[in-house]
Amino acid sequence: MLANQRVVNGVIGGILIVLGIALALSGPIEADQLATGRRPMVADAGGERGRIPVIVPKRIGGSRNWIHLAEPARRARAATQDAGEIMALELRPNCEFCDRDLPPEATNARICTYECTFCTTCVETELLNVCPNCGGGFVPRPIRPATEWRPGLSVAKRPPSIHRRHLRFEPTDISDLSARVQDIPPEQR
Repeated sequence: MLANQRVVNGVIGGILIVLGIALALSGPIEADQLATGRRPMVADAGGERGRIPVIVPKRIGGSRNWIHLAEPARRARAATQDAGEIMALELRPNCEFCDRDLPPEATNARICTYECTFCTTCVETELLNVCPNCGGGFVPRPIRPATEWRPGLSVAKRPPSIHRRHLRFEPTDISDLSARVQDIPPEQR
């Protein structure tokens, strides 16, 4: 019986170590969270409460409370926010259609909701305001300030991408999609 108890204790100890590492990666726990044993819930973009159903018993002050582990993507976002990072556009360096350079200050850069990047000429003449990747419309890409008006927020502090992207579809596929979708307003696609 004692040997079986040691095996069980060893397995439980190993599991708790792994889960403890996962909790450590999910960011700091505030004092009020320790008192309740709960981590804050964040609704995802779809409005659903997203968490995986992994619960770890945690004894605090003799009572049993439960700590819920968030899914890895949310933990990564929270860790990024805890570190003071702010999500920013990638600012891709080129038009994916004609490969024209589009530096961060370019006023002729257009993006779709997935940040596919094209020049104004290609959007208006070749793509007909239809993203060849997702079928959505385009808007002007915002220009990241060169001057650091707020600490850590400028082109120098958050540089643009250097990874050039190119279309993965054939020209005939692109023109077919544009012809089918161009008469539907982007907000109704």
